[in-house]
Amino acid sequence: MNTLKRFCILIVALMVISTFSSAYATSFISLDNNKIVDISSTDKITDNTLLIKTKTLYVSVNGNNNNNGLKPETAKQNIQNAIKIAKPGDTIKVAKGTYKEKLKINKNLKIIGHGQKDTIIDGQNKNSCIKITKNVRVTIKGFTIQNGDAKNYGGGIYSEGKVTLENLKIISNRADGNSCGGGIFTRGTMTLQNSIIKSNNAMSSGGISNNGNLIIKNSIITNNGATYSGGIGNSGTLTLINTKINNNNAEYGGGINNFNTLTMKNSKITGNQAGHGGGI
Repeated sequence: MNTLKRFCILIVALMVISTFSSAYATSFISLDNNKIVDISSTDKITDNTLLIKTKTLYVSVNGNNNNNGLKPETAKQNIQNAIKIAKPGDTIKVAKGTYKEKLKINKNLKIIGHGQKDTIIDGQNKNSCIKITKNVRVTIKGFTIQNGDAKNYGGGIYSEGKVTLENLKIISNRADGNSCGGGIFTRGTMTLQNSIIKSNNAMSSGGISNNGNLIIKNSIITNNGATYSGGIGNSGTLTLINTKINNNNAEYGGGINNFNTLTMKNSKITGNQAGHGGGI
């Protein structure tokens, strides 16, 4: 990029920054390639990177979708409405309550709930609760995700992105017919930590179907059911760290049905049942 062009971008960016309110937090834009870089990204920040500001949006069951969402007092009512107006790198904070909706996430976002005990995304048995598209970085934290019913893959969560899931309870979801991944289906990169995957069902991979790179830390995969792969079906790279796989059931592979790379560290597989391969 020539010096004049870089200077022009710098001036415009500084003008934009000066107009932002205190509701905004920091993120990055690179002057080398005009590409937004998420603040949570591990991408290298160069000398030609300019600090700019991104916003936090608020959602509440008592909100109004005509609100701007920039303060708790002017919260949106639906999470999907906040996703629609959000820009890449924004954060959406969701107050406690039950949100009966299906989410499609197609941009880099952080979606933070009040906590898994009192912030619920309920799919009402109509489709996947959450769908995440390719090539996006998404963090979802502090929710119960329930009553998803996928016609294809991923009753609770379907993901092709680079995703971090934390402090979630994914419960009572299913994938119908010959589908797989009752709780989660991923073919991207995913880290799941401090979470519970419970009582999900599918033809294959009742709890989780992994077709990408999945790391599970400090979590419990329990009471999920399927014909094949009760707890987890792995066709990608799976790493378990301090994780319990217990009381899942299937005809083949009660705990884990593994077809590719599996690494386990300080993890336990107990009490799973299957006609063939109760544990693995």
